Amino acid sequence: MVVFLLTVFTAVVLLAAGFLLGVLWLRDEHARLLVLREEVGHRTVMMKQLASGAGAAVTSRGAAPPTSSPHHAD
Repeated sequence: MVVFLLTVFTAVVLLAAGFLLGVLWLRDEHARLLVLREEVGHRTVMMKQLASGAGAAVTSRGAAPPTSSPHHAD
């Protein structure tokens, strides 16, 4: 009888520990996905601004700022 109760108790403890680990993992994944979604949203807004020309002050990495007067060869 004691062996049976010890087996059942061990199984219940292992299931509870697995459940709690799963809940913690899901919480961390949810937080990571929220941060990723926010980052993608910011990039989308910046891309829309650049596409519409409203983001003249925003330059992408590696892009040279526009010059005020282009050089023409005569």
